[in-house]
Amino acid sequence: MRAFLTLGGRRHRVSVSLEGRHFTATVDGERFEGTLEPGRNAVQIGGRERSFQFTADGVTLDGKNRRVEWEPDLEASDESLPTGETRHEVRPMMPGRVVAVLVAPGDAVQKGQPLLVLEAMKMQNEVSARRAGTITAVCVKPGDSVTPNDVLLEIA
Repeated sequence: MRAFLTLGGRRHRVSVSLEGRHFTATVDGERFEGTLEPGRNAVQIGGRERSFQFTADGVTLDGKNRRVEWEPDLEASDESLPTGETRHEVRPMMPGRVVAVLVAPGDAVQKGQPLLVLEAMKMQNEVSARRAGTITAVCVKPGDSVTPNDVLLEIA
């Protein structure tokens, strides 16, 4: 996932990939690796545990309240798709609740087209297509709670 993250009034270019509990994040060109600690609202980064909690206004990180805003980087190439890959799984950037699904299986979509609306941290966010294609599966419905590991829908 590639996005712009505004934290404490500063905008950063962020790229995150997640495999199981291990994640790799690049923030403004600086690479971080870590492990999610399930059920503890904590991550391990460079041997140091960082606690976090999502709030109505953003996130509390190591006890400090921070206002956070996410904006998808629609111009970025989709590095998650190997050459020749024909299927793309759309996943949420953060935990949330599905408010609306705007597409159905068989619908043709264009890059940047809104696919569904998620509510996260009491803000509604559109999840847009990172590539053009055809919706092959919709895996969620309005009211579903989702995490970054969940597949929302698939595009071929």
